[in-house]
Amino acid sequence: MNTYPRRSLFWPLFLVAIGVVFLLNNISMLPGNFWDMVIRYWPILLIVAGLDSIYRGEGLFGSIFIIAVGTFILIANLGYVTGDIWGLLLRYWPLLIITIGLDVILSRVRRSTWVSIAGLVLAVVVIGVIVWFAGLRTTSYQKLASTNVSQALSGEVKQADLNFIAGIGKLTISPQPDASKLVSGTVHTQTGTAPLESYSQDGMVGNYSLTSQGATFAANYTSSTQDEWNLGITTAIPVQMEIKLGAGECNISLNGIQITSLAVTNAVGKCTVALPQKGNFSAQVTGVIGETLIIVPNSLPVSIHVNPGLSSLQIPAGFTRSGETITSPNYNPQTNHIDLEAQQVIGELVIQSGS
Repeated sequence: MNTYPRRSLFWPLFLVAIGVVFLLNNISMLPGNFWDMVIRYWPILLIVAGLDSIYRGEGLFGSIFIIAVGTFILIANLGYVTGDIWGLLLRYWPLLIITIGLDVILSRVRRSTWVSIAGLVLAVVVIGVIVWFAGLRTTSYQKLASTNVSQALSGEVKQADLNFIAGIGKLTISPQPDASKLVSGTVHTQTGTAPLESYSQDGMVGNYSLTSQGATFAANYTSSTQDEWNLGITTAIPVQMEIKLGAGECNISLNGIQITSLAVTNAVGKCTVALPQKGNFSAQVTGVIGETLIIVPNSLPVSIHVNPGLSSLQIPAGFTRSGETITSPNYNPQTNHIDLEAQQVIGELVIQSGS
């Protein structure tokens, strides 16, 4: 008798799981905004993939392993388990070899409903053991000591290129009141990561970069464990900035900074960019999953080319939209203004006017 593999239920199961999460969020049973939930509940993908694999009979113990890993990361993201989550998973990777061996043995046994039920029961037991054991072995998360970053501004430097690349965490950029500093601030990093500074000078142009080195992951991502970058930028000379954040929150305040070019990319999370009171430059702000908020001062003429993707779009009263272009009430292409490209693939894209 020929047997045919069952059709995948991955997407139906995934839609049901995501629907339940958003329903509970809408009725205030689960806190957080869109990108908070994305960061916190992404392991549902692993759990659904494992359940779908069991349903299609593609492998019992391998599926159990995937479900266990997804569940463990999920409860870690929810704050029920603390410590070096990924380090713990890496230490127990041989469990994958064990599950493959058991799967080979079981493949020689005729599959039945009772075997599937036993497999699901075993999955629950494995998950419970991992959670219990991890709770006994993991310790409270400890941050590294704060690192002070600083780069002096020499007299011959008349402009600067600044490059900031962070992994996961919170990045805050604001004006630097000390005229003798090009960049200064404090970086708090978690175990396994550290800030790396580099600086060079080409004639009258200073080139400064600050990057996050080491492995960073989204597991156990909470406000108490995230990296924090608090940086001040000089207001004494013109600068162009490129900012990249893997996941988390960025807050960029440009008022007083002589910005000539700006490029901001945040893969997952919320990014707020407060534009300066005046200026004449171009900028790009890109978000993949989450929320992008752009604050436009009332005195600033601005033209914004938007690409909301699958996101909702909000614009303030008085702004004019023509196709994909949004302009402020005082916009005049013949005078100093800011040309901005704003893209948000999934989530929310908000343009807000302010003082």
